[in-house]
Amino acid sequence: MNYQRNAWGWALAAACAVSFLNTPAYAIAGFGIHAGKDFVSISEGSFDRAKFEAAGTRLGLTGVNWANWNSVTLTRKEIASPWLVGVHAYVDAIPYIDLEVSVDGAISQYRVDYRSTLNPAVNESKDVYFGRVGAYATVRRDIVKFPPVVPIAALYFGGGLSYNFIAPVAGPDLIVNAYGTDNPTTRQPDIAKLVEREGTFGWHGLVGFRIKPPVVPIALRLEGKYTSTGISTYERPESIFSAYLGTSFAF
Repeated sequence: MNYQRNAWGWALAAACAVSFLNTPAYAIAGFGIHAGKDFVSISEGSFDRAKFEAAGTRLGLTGVNWANWNSVTLTRKEIASPWLVGVHAYVDAIPYIDLEVSVDGAISQYRVDYRSTLNPAVNESKDVYFGRVGAYATVRRDIVKFPPVVPIAALYFGGGLSYNFIAPVAGPDLIVNAYGTDNPTTRQPDIAKLVEREGTFGWHGLVGFRIKPPVVPIALRLEGKYTSTGISTYERPESIFSAYLGTSFAF
């Protein structure tokens, strides 16, 4: 009897081991968080009448008395590689491809100074924000899985559509457009309001590396993503490269 019980015990243990070994490296679905950086840079600058007039030409403004801009200057600090955070959810059950939806955003603060030598009452100095929020719908496909028998890691590619909210940058185009044909020495530009975000459709592509051991319900990923934002007015970046690490709870 003891021999039979031991035999059944070993058989059950072997069955469990085989079951674990056959557990797929990737679950049916999962959700998680990711964080990293947007590698986008907008240089610092100091802008005077010549830059404002050139901005007016780009914007197609007519009837502007550019002499009113002789006493006005605008300066801003650099914007460089803001941090990003995001969330994602995915489904792996579809043959050959995986579907994922994700949202992430990045933000960076910079200083802006607006000055008029004719009327100091309109001077404005503020810390404002450059930021963006993107919502992504992605189709992914694993290209390489390893090791061959029980894969725990994969290299994958993907891409899809995105919707991007991106703040305009405080610069000559934004300021000139805000005043139009008005005299820029009669009121403050209210820069914080001018840099509110707008939404546009775009597209994206990504490459990533994922680790998902069998049984363990946690997956890790490293991704690089290129986003074409679909907009470039007011110095908003037309494209953004992001790199980030993520973790997912798989089930």
